[in-house]
Amino acid sequence: MKIAFKIFILCMVLGVLGFTFSQRTFLQGIYHNNLSLKKISEKMNYEALSEAIDALKYLPLAPEIHINLGDLYLINKDFEKAQKEFGTASRLALQNEEMKFDGLFNAGVAATQLKKTEDALGFYQSALDVKSE
Repeated sequence: MKIAFKIFILCMVLGVLGFTFSQRTFLQGIYHNNLSLKKISEKMNYEALSEAIDALKYLPLAPEIHINLGDLYLINKDFEKAQKEFGTASRLALQNEEMKFDGLFNAGVAATQLKKTEDALGFYQSALDVKSE
């Protein structure tokens, strides 16, 4: 709670100092994402899901948030949404091969849970293609 509170205070101070809207938006997205990760570590999955969704409102193109959201959907056994978030993360992770791999591999995990064998194999193969490059 202390770190989340400090980040919140930092966002407020930066706003008073005249930081631009985009800088404040970025920090608010980071704040909610970090709070989501903290809630995951505390096994507060529904609260973590809410914070991840809030983070996505501020940073919709951040693949790390889509990965976190996908993980939460996997935990909650919402495999359709998990697969969608992991797929989005892999598309957004343009130059980050590790994140692209994670998104594709985890989309395969979600597809496996949905018994979509062909889709799962496609995701796994795409993940292997990223790693082999």
